[in-house]
Amino acid sequence: MLTLGTRLGEILCRTAIPRARVVATASVGQTRCLHKRVKPTFRHIPKQIKPHGGDDLPPLKNLLRSIRKKQPSPTNYIIRALEYPMDHAALIEIFPSILASLQNAKFRNNWKLIRALLPHLGRLREVVLLKRVLEIWMAKVEKRVELARVEGETLEPEKVEKWYHEFLAESAWHFSKADSWVAGQSEPLQNVAVLQYQSTVLVKHLLQTLAMLPSSSTCRLHLSAPFFEWLFVKRHLDYDLCQTLLSHALHHKIPLSTGVYSAAAMVALKEGHTSEAMALMKKREQEGVRGYIGSDDPIKEEREKVASVIANMLVAKTGSSPETLLQILEPYLSSETQPLPDASESCKDTVLYRHAWSILLSRLAREKSVTSEALLELSETMPVSCTVGHTMTCLVHGLMLRGELNKAWQILNTLADMEKNATDKKRGRYFDRVALAVGAQVCHRLHGLDAAIEYVDSWALRPWQSLPSPGQVDNSIKLDRVCLDVLLGLCKAEGAVSIAFRLWKAALPRWGVYADDSSLKVLVDGARYASQNKDMSEEEVFRERWRDMKAGFSFRRKEVEEDQFEAYDAAGFAKGPTSVLLDPPNNTWHDEHREKPWQMARSVFRKVLLGNWPGLSDVVSPLDEVEQTMMDRFSALFDGDSGITHSTPGPSSSTSPDTPLPAPHAPYTHISPSSSAFHSYIALLGYYSLPQEIPLSFAWMRSLGVKPKWKTLRLGLMYVGEAEGPRRWVKGPGGERRLVRDEEVLREWLQGWLEDDSRSLEGSEMSVPSEGDVAEFRRMFSKRNQRITAE
Repeated sequence: MLTLGTRLGEILCRTAIPRARVVATASVGQTRCLHKRVKPTFRHIPKQIKPHGGDDLPPLKNLLRSIRKKQPSPTNYIIRALEYPMDHAALIEIFPSILASLQNAKFRNNWKLIRALLPHLGRLREVVLLKRVLEIWMAKVEKRVELARVEGETLEPEKVEKWYHEFLAESAWHFSKADSWVAGQSEPLQNVAVLQYQSTVLVKHLLQTLAMLPSSSTCRLHLSAPFFEWLFVKRHLDYDLCQTLLSHALHHKIPLSTGVYSAAAMVALKEGHTSEAMALMKKREQEGVRGYIGSDDPIKEEREKVASVIANMLVAKTGSSPETLLQILEPYLSSETQPLPDASESCKDTVLYRHAWSILLSRLAREKSVTSEALLELSETMPVSCTVGHTMTCLVHGLMLRGELNKAWQILNTLADMEKNATDKKRGRYFDRVALAVGAQVCHRLHGLDAAIEYVDSWALRPWQSLPSPGQVDNSIKLDRVCLDVLLGLCKAEGAVSIAFRLWKAALPRWGVYADDSSLKVLVDGARYASQNKDMSEEEVFRERWRDMKAGFSFRRKEVEEDQFEAYDAAGFAKGPTSVLLDPPNNTWHDEHREKPWQMARSVFRKVLLGNWPGLSDVVSPLDEVEQTMMDRFSALFDGDSGITHSTPGPSSSTSPDTPLPAPHAPYTHISPSSSAFHSYIALLGYYSLPQEIPLSFAWMRSLGVKPKWKTLRLGLMYVGEAEGPRRWVKGPGGERRLVRDEEVLREWLQGWLEDDSRSLEGSEMSVPSEGDVAEFRRMFSKRNQRITAE
């Protein structure tokens, strides 16, 4: 009797396989376990406050008026005001008083105020304001520790750790609240990114704080075992934090559980560090460690065992051949009625089977030697309980890559029918937001971009709607930014930049999706190469070039108005039909907009930066720091000073209470651009001949603490060097005077900034690309006969 692994191997080795039928139906699988969420309790403020003003005004307005009149405002006034629901404008209005109170209040009252503030920050996804609160709170902790040292007070490390633990737990609840997504669906990715950022910042600061506490040479303070293991979950853990925690454990000889090793391996694997993930799994097996917290707990032991098996599967998926992967997964590809090796009966067998089949199909989908018929025949050997969206989406993706669009579409429709007939407890098992994202790509290739947008919009849950009822399919899936990024990517491929900007503006009011920096990057990239109309007639081309000529000869250069795109702020975006997202017939970009796509993308990016951080408008370009007037140069001939010293100002601190807050009506406070988003923005500026703004972009990155990638530095230096202006008189540190090019000035400025952070750059051991690196990069475009600018 042939084993299942032998049969699967024969299927993969066949060259001609008859067409297999598509899986049409499947019985209901095992119920997914949902952990019950317990909402933290908040203390009610019983004290009655009589606000100033007339009784005819609403209570919130009375409180805001009282807070504005009395500065600094009492903390209880602010806490009472925070009991009312607020929008972004109201929160910004009261936020200066909140910051002042956080700066001046006692540490205990400080925490009460933060607990009242976090629900608003989480509900509105105020990422920028959360960073301000984090910085001020960490500064207060430092002052509290210093005060204890001066007064001779002994602070218990457990007490200090509890402060950070409570902050992380409270913010994690409000940024991933249970009613923010539909039951049965995974947590939105934008929430996870925010939580991982704050976890990394707070844990690093906690380690620094523990180092400040008194300790002995034989017993150094470290994180407690429960808190250490609590951090090794997906909600908090990213690669940076994982490395910090592993280094801390190695330094203090903290034993690691199997769950910690598995979580660390999966994080390393997600970042593409396959060898590191394999080393972690191997070390776990060699040491044979067990959970050191609650190791007698059967539930925890079962979870660690399942996580360990899944981690082994994922490592094998990335670092092994298909044959080796098949051997590793074979015990978990058989029928669910057979016992699993090395697993207790209480282990969630179905979870392991689904992960095994998902990993196998996902890996084989990328193998060009595997045919679509082989994939379909493999899917027919799948246990019935594994026929869910988690596994079948991988099959659909593999069929789409091989051009079998009709088969892929048929499977998607089958999953949709199964989702429609599913009970309430099994909602989201057969068709979720991941299946919808893949389905949008299949629909696009079959029926076009408009149909793909209609497909997603028909499934998307509206923010004002109640949770879907059993059997409801339309408007039943809570979207996240992955679906938005997929649609923006399809618009980029089609050159439909006008639709992309509509989706960008409609995502939040229509679908409740908060775009993040990855969405901003896709939008900017799409506008970079967008043509205004692919099918423009000769007459339209002449008119367009005539408009460009008039704009070029105009002596009054018009700046892009911040609020000139009123069409994208229409209320119809929220509740209108799907057609409001699409282009009307015979639509051209110029008929709808006064600016070109790249100018509009530039305006959006600047609105994100200057709206969230108004203080960036005062940041000076590195090239402007060495600017000299003609009188300066003339005077230098007589006083012997033929140049000015190039200085490198330090980054601005956002912890100062005088730092400007986001604008009251800033629309993108949930976006904090990353180095990847800045790379796309710098590429946009260079491609459309705005190299003078590239040095300023680097200065903005420095002020925000965003470290550029090596390829971003090389790209920016190339564009600055191509648009070479007159050389500048610069006086170096040794007093020498010389004429230097803009590229050299910018390179020296970047070296002064990044010389201590070269390890944080990706792509090279050098902190800043040399002149030879930039020249070689420029020659690469010449060899490929590619333009580096639009002109």
